[in-house]
Amino acid sequence: MPKELPVITITTAQKLDAAQLKELKTLVESKVGEAEYKQVVDAQVLGGLKITIGSQEFDATLSGKLKKLESQLTQVTVTTAVPLTDTQRAAVAQALEKKTGSSHYAEVIDPSVIGGIKLVIGSTEYDGTLKGKLIRLKGLLLQTI
Repeated sequence: MPKELPVITITTAQKLDAAQLKELKTLVESKVGEAEYKQVVDAQVLGGLKITIGSQEFDATLSGKLKKLESQLTQVTVTTAVPLTDTQRAAVAQALEKKTGSSHYAEVIDPSVIGGIKLVIGSTEYDGTLKGKLIRLKGLLLQTI
C-alpha cells in the first residue's frame, strides 16, 4: 500500500509560474520530503506566501510578519478611572515610547481606581492611582499601630 503524501497548500496573491513553483517545491521537499501540492490564489495575501502543512502554517506574508513583530512588542496596560483625552493619550504614548521604545498598549477604564493612572509594563506595575495610594497609606498606618 503506497504511503499517503502530505498535502502542502501554498497561498499567494498571484499564481506562481513554473520556475517559482519548482524552486519552492525543491526547498520544501528538502525539509519535509516528497509531498502533494495545492496552490491557492488569494488577493487578500499581501506580499509573500503562506505554506500550510496539515494544521501547521508558515506565514511569510507581509501581514504575517507584522503580526509576529507586534507580538514581540512590549505589552503595556494603562488603567484610569475615566477615558483619557486625546491630549492625555498622546502624552502617555510619548512617555511610553521614551521608556519602552515601540510598544503595544491597551487602555482599561476602571472607576474603582478613583483617579490617577496605573501602568503595567510587561511584569512591572507603576501604580499612581488614588486607590493604590490609599492602600499603601492603610498599610503604613497598620504598621505603626
